[in-house]
Amino acid sequence: MSSSKGGQAACPQDEVVGVGLAQLESECVYEVGDFLTTIERKPLSLVCHQLHQKTTDATYGILYRDLTISILEHNYWKKINLTGTLKTRLSKIETAFIDTDGNNKDVLPSVVECIEASNATLVHIGVDDPKRGGFSNVSGNEKGAGSGGEGVEEGGKEPVVFEKTQQLHLTDAGYLDLAEDRKWAFPSLEVLSVGKVGRERISLLPAVTHIVSASPKITSITADVIVVKEGDEWQAFTSSLSGCPKLTSISGLHLVPPENDYGEPNPVEYIYDPLGRLTTALDTNWRTDDMKGVDKTIIIHHRFSFGADFSRQLTDRSGPNHFVLQDLLNWADETKCQIVWMPREDDRLDYDRDRPPQHDDIVIDCGKEAPDTTPPAPHGPVGQLIANLTKKCDAVKFVYGGAPLHDTWGQLLTFPAATKLSIYPRDDDTAVRQVVSSIPEWLVAKDQNGNSTHLPAIQDLYIDMCGYSNTGAHNNSLPTGAEAGRLEQLLGGLTGVRRVWCMAKSLRAVSQCVSYLHARELKKLRIRLGEESDALPDSSHVPVPSLAYPSVNSLRVSNKYEDISKECARSVLSLLMSIKPVKASIDLTLSTESLAGTRRRDLWGDADRARSYALWDLRLEAERRVGSAYDVVSVMCMRNSLRMELVRKEGGKGEKGKRGKRGGSKGK
Repeated sequence: MSSSKGGQAACPQDEVVGVGLAQLESECVYEVGDFLTTIERKPLSLVCHQLHQKTTDATYGILYRDLTISILEHNYWKKINLTGTLKTRLSKIETAFIDTDGNNKDVLPSVVECIEASNATLVHIGVDDPKRGGFSNVSGNEKGAGSGGEGVEEGGKEPVVFEKTQQLHLTDAGYLDLAEDRKWAFPSLEVLSVGKVGRERISLLPAVTHIVSASPKITSITADVIVVKEGDEWQAFTSSLSGCPKLTSISGLHLVPPENDYGEPNPVEYIYDPLGRLTTALDTNWRTDDMKGVDKTIIIHHRFSFGADFSRQLTDRSGPNHFVLQDLLNWADETKCQIVWMPREDDRLDYDRDRPPQHDDIVIDCGKEAPDTTPPAPHGPVGQLIANLTKKCDAVKFVYGGAPLHDTWGQLLTFPAATKLSIYPRDDDTAVRQVVSSIPEWLVAKDQNGNSTHLPAIQDLYIDMCGYSNTGAHNNSLPTGAEAGRLEQLLGGLTGVRRVWCMAKSLRAVSQCVSYLHARELKKLRIRLGEESDALPDSSHVPVPSLAYPSVNSLRVSNKYEDISKECARSVLSLLMSIKPVKASIDLTLSTESLAGTRRRDLWGDADRARSYALWDLRLEAERRVGSAYDVVSVMCMRNSLRMELVRKEGGKGEKGKRGKRGGSKGK
């Protein structure tokens, strides 16, 4: 054999020596096997005598020392009957790693048997559900596997003691519930990691309490979600911490407002009061001489809402533990515990493409009707905490519908790193025009370049002007001229904004908000007309004339929930031709009434066919109106829906009117 292009030829006597798995050291075989599941490792032991010895070796043999199961192998393990030699070999495993999909019925009897049979040798147990399942919807009562899942026998009266287990990772709700039901105990446990064990109505916190109460050597407890809520379960959990003298780290606590009681529209909130039980329990060990110099950490997820309710809670000690936020900060300083505050993510919702993700790590709450004077901003440790939080915050939510925050809040609520801002009404009864009167004067301050001093880095903006209980043009309209000054100043100061979502009943209000933006260019503008948009008069949808708009690369207009009138659809086309984006997508569903009553109905005597012809006429009208500026990439009429994809022509013209200052054209 010779190599190409002048390479040297190999001599016949040259010997090529290969190195296979059998020639590797036992340690290397162990490392290779670590990438395989138990089933995938089995063939290695059958290749040759050498590999058989190395895979079953007492020190490095990975076949019967580690139990590893992927989601795709569950059906295989359901069929395995552990008897004889196999049962003996799998009764001395040292580590167990099982991937699940959150299906409670997938608690595998054979795996439970292996784990319990290896209770004297297991050092690390991991059962991971990437989806963090095991809960039903928020109104259900489903827990985990309960009695151990399908095919798993009820736990006995005697506990199963895992003498050497130091790390326990149970993010699968079924196996966590199983640990409590079958009385698993871990006297040597040091690190515990669990999933979403506590929600407002569904909880597996008792299972965690069961594990912690019998683990005196535990040093770290990590959870995806433990809801801090006053009650028997929280009291039992905190009490169990008293028996953990080596505990130094707790992660995953979530502070949440109380559930809404519709019989009590304004419930008194004691968000921070339940933490009094936690500090009392930890004082048992954390104030001892042995723990004085030890680093301690508590990670708390919380959505701070700065407003009238927050100010009240700073001094209101009428909760069952008479505990407020200031007490927590003082306690942390005295015990040398670092409190790490993180934003909440447990209640994030999945939105469609017309709505953004939630922007509410911190809330500026101007949605409460204040008394004669609004409370001033706090100072001292709480004030310093707020200043530290706002410096790092990425997503801010502004709630309108009430009185602006006191001027002293302006010194604390500056968000230099925030890239996301959402503007929401207080509730469904809030009139859109109240957004203007709710904005504090300090929030609209600008630097010499016209950029907001309190929100200088905003790139994503969501504006909700869709109070579902509001009806009538007045409640869904914005003031104009000088009366809208603060809203114009606030939006105009967001010079770095690139993506905007607007949801409103009135297209006219949307046109005002977009015109207030002084951004150089919007990469994305999404407009969605909310419920009952068709209940407003057609004048509520006509864009305000003579407005200038920023340049927009991509515009999408849709109405997700309820139908709109044909005149509203025409106003959408008018706004489109005024903004004149590079690309546009229209997805509109029109009301049956607005498509009825044409002469074609009399001609055909068929209401459905008449509406189809009316929709077709609207399509042709739309193509004529946009034809001077856009190429129609695609168009579809289906039932009552009109969908169009448009791309602006080179040098395309909008509707009559002069070019706007910022790239769009002035609407007619």
